[in-house]
Amino acid sequence: MWVAFFWLLFADRLDDFWRWVTQLPILVEIVVWIVFFPWMLGTWVWNSSWPDLLRVALVVSFAVCWTVVSIPRPRRTPQIDCRRVS
Repeated sequence: MWVAFFWLLFADRLDDFWRWVTQLPILVEIVVWIVFFPWMLGTWVWNSSWPDLLRVALVVSFAVCWTVVSIPRPRRTPQIDCRRVS
């Protein structure tokens, strides 16, 4: 999904996407925000009037953090304490 975000960004289509989402009925917009939260947050930040360096830093942070959080990790097996005797 971040590939699509950056593709829209570099193709100058992110503004069009933002306008489209904000023109949706409010309930649909809320659903879009919930389902696509990290990307919508990045779109909101990118379309803000904040300094460019801050916007780039935030969007890259969202992308890196969300990707790291989304990486599947192996399950931990419970450790059995062999020293306990019942």
